[in-house]
Amino acid sequence: MKTRANPFVVPALLLPFVGVIIFAGALSAAPQELPRHSLEELKALFESRNSELMAPVATLDERYAAQLNRLMDEVTRAGKLEDALMVKGEMEGFRSGTEVADKDLFPALGRLREIYTTTHKERLEGVRKDQLKLMTAYKGQLEELQTQLTQEKKLEDAVAVRSTIKKLDVTIKEIEEQVGSPPVGARTQFRVGSPSEALTTKEGAGALAIVEVEDAAFKDLEVGVECFSDAEYKWVNVPESLKGTKVSVQGKHSHTLNFTVGKGGLVFIAVSNRFSEKSGTGGDWEESALDDKGLRRLGWRYLREFDELSTDASGNALVFYKECESGETHSIRTEKYAPPFLLMR
Repeated sequence: MKTRANPFVVPALLLPFVGVIIFAGALSAAPQELPRHSLEELKALFESRNSELMAPVATLDERYAAQLNRLMDEVTRAGKLEDALMVKGEMEGFRSGTEVADKDLFPALGRLREIYTTTHKERLEGVRKDQLKLMTAYKGQLEELQTQLTQEKKLEDAVAVRSTIKKLDVTIKEIEEQVGSPPVGARTQFRVGSPSEALTTKEGAGALAIVEVEDAAFKDLEVGVECFSDAEYKWVNVPESLKGTKVSVQGKHSHTLNFTVGKGGLVFIAVSNRFSEKSGTGGDWEESALDDKGLRRLGWRYLREFDELSTDASGNALVFYKECESGETHSIRTEKYAPPFLLMR
């Protein structure tokens, strides 16, 4: 017998819901439109959507269990003790997460498991990306709740939320390792940019998006290169892993990055770490400005590998990425003046 990660009994935090509607709202919605939920309410919404997304896998599991029962009836009626014991072992392994080595299975049971395993893998792979979208949105909402509870001095409740976040982080890491998102190459070999830019990078796992950017040119992302089209502010630090990347260039007060996804895939942006509270206050613009938590609620994920990236205008630039679908339009603002930067190669 050998131990296996049982794909049939999925921990609550692994079970996803369809999309991120409950936690992130519409992808274009501002963070202020999100309702306030308690930890218990968030978990309930999470688990409700979980079962919806996992329904095809659950149905397959039920069918496999029924087929094992029928096979058990056949071999016991035929008086085949050894075969019956093998089916019994498979049924127990199905529930507990252990399996009998393939070479030990008699032909009928071996074929049955092979069909099940192949189909289960296909169905499970189909939901992995939705799982990551779910967990990203869920984590963002939990982090916002933790902050609110802390500000209200409800420290025990805040600690409970933090504990949930830590467990979620472990699960996110496990799924990322399974699906390779984001792939290692994607962190330095971006296929992001406008259709007018010739992109020759090979496609591979975790395909990278092609997007059309409004009112922006592109320059090499290098130390000393001006980061705005109408000011002399420059990039002062560029991590080695970002060498060879191009970056969008707009006016220093253009404040918003607008783009449309032509071909779906991963999109990478860099935003000032000042956010709205450090770049100025006053005006209607604050209602639509996103901070790091707001970005995460909308599905953007933070990459710590590039923390050294910085300008002499607004300081460090934080890199986020998101898997976007063809046809999506995005309008991103994070502070009063400086617009986010799109990274491409």
